[in-house]
Amino acid sequence: MKIVDVLKGLKNDGKILINTRKKPNEYPFSEKYKVATVDATGVAIKYGILVGGIPVVNTPILGAVPKVLDKVTLKSIQSVIQEKWKGEQGKQNVKATQDAYDATEMNF
Repeated sequence: MKIVDVLKGLKNDGKILINTRKKPNEYPFSEKYKVATVDATGVAIKYGILVGGIPVVNTPILGAVPKVLDKVTLKSIQSVIQEKWKGEQGKQNVKATQDAYDATEMNF
């Protein structure tokens, strides 16, 4: 199996968002790059965002994005989620984005 260097080509001030329980400074590349971490898997499990018992991390990761980038707001993401998913499913996904946003840690 070939290992891909996901940092290859990233600019020195590039930003990396990682789904992990680790802190940003626990990565050796955190001195060179801007690192953000969030336990998106844990958030997905907490809110029952699962498919076949497997956590689906896309919604929690979306919640972390506005904290890392200033191009999108958490409120705009939550509005789209509420439009797309009605009822309890939408509420749980909105809560997941908020939790992930609040839990995201950055070294910048």
